[in-house]
Amino acid sequence: MNARTALLGIFVALTIAFASTTIYESGIRASLTPTDTSTVTHTIVSTSMLTSVSVSTITTVSLVDHTTALKDAYLSHIGAIETENATVLAAQYETNATLQATVIEMPPSGFDGIANITKFYEGNDCPKCFSDMKLPLSVANETYSLTMSGDLSTGNVTSRLIFYGTPNYRVSYLGGPPPSGTVVTDSVGFKISYVLQGDSWLISTESLTYYTGGLCQVLSLSPDGVLTCPPL
Repeated sequence: MNARTALLGIFVALTIAFASTTIYESGIRASLTPTDTSTVTHTIVSTSMLTSVSVSTITTVSLVDHTTALKDAYLSHIGAIETENATVLAAQYETNATLQATVIEMPPSGFDGIANITKFYEGNDCPKCFSDMKLPLSVANETYSLTMSGDLSTGNVTSRLIFYGTPNYRVSYLGGPPPSGTVVTDSVGFKISYVLQGDSWLISTESLTYYTGGLCQVLSLSPDGVLTCPPL
């Protein structure tokens, strides 16, 4: 009886010890699991944040200033006319570009395609346009305005200016050569439509109006490009 009691006591004691151990181990697992899950969750959040920064860095680029590019395209066009540089002019037009020219004392004329337009600016088709001056010409009294479509695909430039320069051999005054210091002036206006191709503004349609021309004696040219030139 004592032996059975003793064995029963040992069994009970082992059972209690085993149960105690199991509870303790279970407690360890319970305490580790939230910590581990928290660590993994933190790692995921951290990775997501780094990915967001990386994508932002890649997709953030400097935007082209289309307004400045349109202005530069227009000014480059005027510069090519000043020098009658056919090569530069040709590169400024779309292949199927058109030019409409309205010249005083002449019927309006239309020119289709780059070759015909550059021929016009070389003076072959416009005897009253810039043909009485030695190259290069100069520009004064220039004003212009720019507009662009909402999607930045097209632009328009409207301007008014004076081309002026030294008279060439064809110019006479009262039957003889003009007085020293005389300049020839041509007052013209432009309405130019551009299309954006890649990063370049190309002329699609252009309207030139020749208002008046004449001889004058230069009085002054201000720093901001205003010419004061009384007529002879």
